[in-house]
Amino acid sequence: MAKVAEGFLNLGEREKSRQILQQHLEQVGTLSPRQWSGYARGLFAEQLARFDLEEALKLVEELEPAYQARHLINIAHIMGSENPPAAEMVLKRVNNGGLSQTGVVRVVYRMAPVDLPRAMRLVQNIDVSEFPADRPHALGVMAYALKDQDPQKARKLLRQALEELPFPSTYGNWRAWQIFGVGFTLARFAEEIDPDNLTDYFWQALARAPTPDLTYHVVGQWMKANEIALLAKLAVPVAQYDAMPGMAQQLAEPIFQYLDELGEGAPMALYDAEAVFTVIALVHPDRAVDWAIRYHQNLPEQRRNDALQPWLILSRILTSSRWEIGQSIDRSVFYLWTIDQYDL
Repeated sequence: MAKVAEGFLNLGEREKSRQILQQHLEQVGTLSPRQWSGYARGLFAEQLARFDLEEALKLVEELEPAYQARHLINIAHIMGSENPPAAEMVLKRVNNGGLSQTGVVRVVYRMAPVDLPRAMRLVQNIDVSEFPADRPHALGVMAYALKDQDPQKARKLLRQALEELPFPSTYGNWRAWQIFGVGFTLARFAEEIDPDNLTDYFWQALARAPTPDLTYHVVGQWMKANEIALLAKLAVPVAQYDAMPGMAQQLAEPIFQYLDELGEGAPMALYDAEAVFTVIALVHPDRAVDWAIRYHQNLPEQRRNDALQPWLILSRILTSSRWEIGQSIDRSVFYLWTIDQYDL
């Protein structure tokens, strides 16, 4: 019923949406706050928040901590452009540091065009000692949100984001890669916001490439698979641009060689498949397709549904727009929130 109400809202039938939610509110309140029924309560609360924020928060407050944080952030996401003060208030109720800061990135993207001072205040409160890439990322998405409304302000925010993006040498492995990913996210935004300085954004992002820790929780036969995965994460954003085609090809060659050497049991010996197959699709699509066909033909038929299926990733990349590919890299390679992504 929450989805039905959302559908009517999307059609402009706001009163019909409100009536549906109100009619089912009492029933939803009887649902257990645990597991699937707890998720249903949260999903209903997200839609109800547009009309009755107080009742929506009552539905969420009894949920298990992980569910509670998830639905509070989704409510804040919805309210970001509709009711900025309410969105800020809801964010403050999230008792999960990591999710809370990711939530800020989502909320300020929607909030910036309608209440920029409040959005800036939320961004300034991000704890960069624990999450060094989140503040630059938030500034970047705010810039993207303002690119049509206030191009000059958008360029200023994007430059500020780049200036605040740290170098990853002093951070742990996952943080370092997140910083690197945000750098290239800013470069993608610069394509539309500040194209005259795109070259600078590209090199500034590349300068933040981390030094891969090839011993990170990996031993024995998995060492090579880990090395290939980290190489792919480094190569993916470089392959998006024509600035250094030779470098992209050089980075991709060991990946192709590794894939050619994979045997029948290969699907299990591969990390970060999204990065690996995105790289080969971008750098050399014909060679990537030829490899995928051979791989499919050599894979026992009974394993073609449960084994890693690279042709799915390759076909998606090869048929996507440049923007869609960038969004996919942000989301699936660097685990960043992407523009207009809703829910976790």
